[in-house]
Formats: sequence, structure tokens, C-alpha cells
Amino acid sequence: MRIVTIQTQVPDSVFLKLEQAPKEMRRGLKDAVNEMARQTEEDIRIDVYQRYALKSGRFKKGNVKLQKATVSKPTAKIKIKGNPISLKTGYRTRKNGIRKAGQAQVERAGGFEELKKSNGLKAFITTATQEDSDGNEHSYTNLFQRKGKERYPIKAFHGPGQAKLAEMVFRDMKEDKEDELRRRIFHLAERIMQ
Repeated sequence: MRIVTIQTQVPDSVFLKLEQAPKEMRRGLKDAVNEMARQTEEDIRIDVYQRYALKSGRFKKGNVKLQKATVSKPTAKIKIKGNPISLKTGYRTRKNGIRKAGQAQVERAGGFEELKKSNGLKAFITTATQEDSDGNEHSYTNLFQRKGKERYPIKAFHGPGQAKLAEMVFRDMKEDKEDELRRRIFHLAERIMQ
């Protein structure tokens, strides 16, 4: 599980003023941080679907947990968890043909990429069965590729999971979000100092 954290970067003089301020003002800081966390959480979800070729419903709200800031601890955390997503079920794919290997598109801007090794081994879409610890067989369809010239073993392709996608999206928006939070905190501090 990856954790994206939003923290307040308040100068000591402003923080001392906030500690001496009435409780309503400290609640204002908590509210500003929580509002930024909610807005950032929504922006991450929107940007993930805009940037990546995820199929509908693969970045679920249930995988995102918001730990709110309190009056005594003005830090909010956005926790995003998720395992890698199989290419076939989570991203846009195209099946293999006689001359072309199976293709996948992870980023919307990138287009489809043919999945094949330098030695000519091509990816293909097939259904495989796997036995769990209880002895039950489960079948799943995915893009696979042989590891060598022999028929087996084969490996399944997976794309980045929800946590990794959110981390990459947040990396690009982090500076803007920190500036916006800093602006809100200074606006709150100016109201207190008057």
C-alpha cells in the first residue's frame, strides 16, 4: 500500500500565533487542510482516468481512504491501496494476430504497444487456470508470453496498480497543491493577525 501525504508547511511564527489563537481559528486550519485533502483525492481520481487507459471502475473510491486532520494535528493523509492490475482486465488491449503480437495501451497518449521480446517471442491472449491453496481451480484471461522456446513456463502481464497510478499523478500536481495549501494557510494567518 502506498501513502500520499499532504502536510502543512507553516512557519514557526505563524504556527505559534495559531496555537495562541482561539479554537475557532485552529479549526479553520483543520478545515482548510481537510478541504485540500478531499479536493486532492478527487483530482487524483479524475487525472488517473484522463491520463491512463483504465477500464471503467478499475480505480475505485473504496481503495482511497482519507485520514482527516484534527485541531491538534493539522495533517491529512490520503491512503491509496491496490495491487497491480492485469493488462486484459484493467487496460485497453488488442489480441494477437498471425504477424502481430498482443498489444496493450496503458497511457492514453501513448497508443497501443506491441508486446514482444527481442528474440521474437510474442505476447498472446489466452485463458489460464490456476489452483489456489484450497485446491480449487480458477480461470482467468490475460496477456501472456512464453519465457523461452518451450511451451511452458509463461508469464502474465500486469500494469501499474491504483496506488502506483495515484503516486505518479500526485507527483505532477504536488507542487501546485502545496502552493494552494500554503496560500490558504497564509490567508487564515492574516485573518488571525488582524
